[in-house]
Amino acid sequence: MSKKILLGCKAIPTRIHNFLLEGMKDWTVWTWDNVRPAKGLIWNNCGSLLDALYDAAEGKTSFKWNEELLDDLSHRAEAAIHVLDLWGCPEEISQRFVTEGFAEAYIKRNKANRGRKNKRNGK
Repeated sequence: MSKKILLGCKAIPTRIHNFLLEGMKDWTVWTWDNVRPAKGLIWNNCGSLLDALYDAAEGKTSFKWNEELLDDLSHRAEAAIHVLDLWGCPEEISQRFVTEGFAEAYIKRNKANRGRKNKRNGK
């Protein structure tokens, strides 16, 4: 019998949980840059995480977590909980985001996509 992981009030098999997690990391549209103005969600460093991810994906800088990026992530997790009516707390979601390597997966995927696009365009 496979191990189960709690998801809200229900447990799901580890295999399914891991499949969903990998799918979210591979599907790099979770940056939600257009949600904040529409929902009135704004904070001091709003957008710094997205800017850092874009810059790293474009090869302008390397990506490294710092206090500002972690604070933006925490606010984004809080906004996601509010907008999507999710369970959990911002700290837990933020920690999972970092430890599961979502930022690094985003950068890797977007660098690969950019490389394929440049190849098609003869660059």
